[in-house]
Amino acid sequence: KITRHISCIGTVNEKEYLRDATGNRRFLPITTTGSLDIIVKENFDYTDLWGYVWGQYMQGEQWWLTEEEEVLQKEVLSKHEDTNLKELLLDVYNFDTSHTKKMTSTEVLRDLSQKTTRQNQIKLGIVLKDWSVEKSTPRSRDYMMPLLRDVYPNRFPDS
Repeated sequence: KITRHISCIGTVNEKEYLRDATGNRRFLPITTTGSLDIIVKENFDYTDLWGYVWGQYMQGEQWWLTEEEEVLQKEVLSKHEDTNLKELLLDVYNFDTSHTKKMTSTEVLRDLSQKTTRQNQIKLGIVLKDWSVEKSTPRSRDYMMPLLRDVYPNRFPDS
């Protein structure tokens, strides 16, 4: 049986690039500043680097993140996630109330003026789970959502 391992290195310009809601735990973003010295880059021997890494691995060096490093990783990842859905939920729903209403993900996405795509449903489910929003039953696809915010709190002033 062969264990699968892979390392990929890439660059992005956007700050919010973790769009794979089910896989962002696989990333370890590193923000860099400054310019790249092309001459040094062209003379850099990646084989030496990976040879060193392999040697350390073979000597039993720890290659996984510690619990403390996982906490730091989550902090860094949160800075690169697409927060649009979270912001919309906070704008539209009153999470300060204990009153809830059973809703499907389609209904929630409609309230947020978002398309009902599989990707949006997955993102929504992950956010609601992270926020401990309960489902109507354990196997249900319905969520117990807080009520909509009252965007006109003073529309009926006391007479």
